[in-house]
Amino acid sequence: MSTASVKRTVLFAIQCLVTAGVLAWVFHDSDRRDAMLGALGRADLRWVVAGLVLSGIGEVASFVRWGLCMRVQDIPIRWLHVCRLFFIGQFFNLFVLGATGGDVAKSYYVVVDTGSSKMTAILSVIMDRLISLVTLSVTAVGMILWRYDYLTQTPVTAGLLYFLIVFLGCAVAVLAGGTAIVGFQLAHKLPVRLPWRGFLIQLSAACSLFGHAWKKTLLAIAVSEVSLLTFFAAFYCAARAFQASVSLGDMFAVMPVVTVITALPISVNGVGVREKLFEQLLGDLSGVPAEIAVLASLTGFLLFVFWSLVGAGVYLTHRRSIPRDAGEPTVGGI
Repeated sequence: MSTASVKRTVLFAIQCLVTAGVLAWVFHDSDRRDAMLGALGRADLRWVVAGLVLSGIGEVASFVRWGLCMRVQDIPIRWLHVCRLFFIGQFFNLFVLGATGGDVAKSYYVVVDTGSSKMTAILSVIMDRLISLVTLSVTAVGMILWRYDYLTQTPVTAGLLYFLIVFLGCAVAVLAGGTAIVGFQLAHKLPVRLPWRGFLIQLSAACSLFGHAWKKTLLAIAVSEVSLLTFFAAFYCAARAFQASVSLGDMFAVMPVVTVITALPISVNGVGVREKLFEQLLGDLSGVPAEIAVLASLTGFLLFVFWSLVGAGVYLTHRRSIPRDAGEPTVGGI
């Protein structure tokens, strides 16, 4: 087993332990479990259906964003095929190869199904991620400016907000540095011994390509905003299904914090961590009972699990399969 495989295995084991530990902490109280069962019996399924529809719209917006990224890079692929590969990626993201599993699967299929180079396929996924990061950063800044007083009501929620602000500062610094490298054509002046120098040069070229195709890039950002806001709204519907006393504005204010922290490789797909964040944020800021906050988090997550299971069906009907030794995408020696 390679060193990289060992590291991935160890990280996954740690994530499983964290997930199990946090879930045990969340569900250890028998009174809370009984309250959750009672809330489930009173759930308004109309809100669940609304959340499912909104999450589906968000998934469509996400695959359109990735499709636009491939269009900018002149990857020859039809929209229906983009949709199929996107949902396969969603399945792998959730169930198979871990947090980056969907990226591996999508990159692999783009290469096999379109004949594109491995680097071009990887860059289409990376640019999709970068556009998503830009959208999240801009939206999060807007939410912070709008609801700062709401988000800093307690020391704990203020601490979580400040973590988000630090994250955004780092993200903006990276994006600004990348923009400067592309704008001033500095990529080829990077030190020869710099790790991943070749990849950074190709990434810079891809960013320049997106800058020239600014209309498609702006459209991808607009579509990405739809994906993000419907993601937030789906969790709002999940909360409303259990009569949570949280407004749409409240939910939109806390979701950037939840989204950033659960995206970190702390637990398996954010499970456990997301539930504790909902309990803390919605409880402290909007007075939502712990059992309702946890149910809202789990239900919101399950809405997206549903679409990942759709991806499983697409994968089973696809004519090619992922090789057993598929790992995370590499950037050297391509």
